[in-house]
Amino acid sequence: MEIDKTQISPRVAYVIHCYNCDNPEKEIKNIKDLADRTEADLLRIPGCGRKTLNEIKDYLFTHGLQLKPSGFDATSKKNNEPTTLRDEFAMAALTGLLANPKLAPAILREGPAWFDENAFAYADAMMAARTR
Repeated sequence: MEIDKTQISPRVAYVIHCYNCDNPEKEIKNIKDLADRTEADLLRIPGCGRKTLNEIKDYLFTHGLQLKPSGFDATSKKNNEPTTLRDEFAMAALTGLLANPKLAPAILREGPAWFDENAFAYADAMMAARTR
């Protein structure tokens, strides 16, 4: 399905245009091409900030689509082991922990092991909540 230029803002149209100019081999020609990008892919485009990203997400949502998740792979890189739901919850929790600037002292004081333990503690809590 083609991207309907009447349904997107000039800002989003400009970002898509910039992406296509910089990446002719990976051009965004339709909605599916747009949905095959991650947030990180789009935020690297000049002129694409959070506001534009949210507009793109809203546009995709109205068509029953969403951006490709970043950081989640069907298999982990280590030994090609499948990524479990617990691992995915832990990755999401870790992302949240690392995004919290109030936890910066813990990074320096406790090191990476603290984040690993806490991310999996949150993951276990999320797994338990699913069974209720």
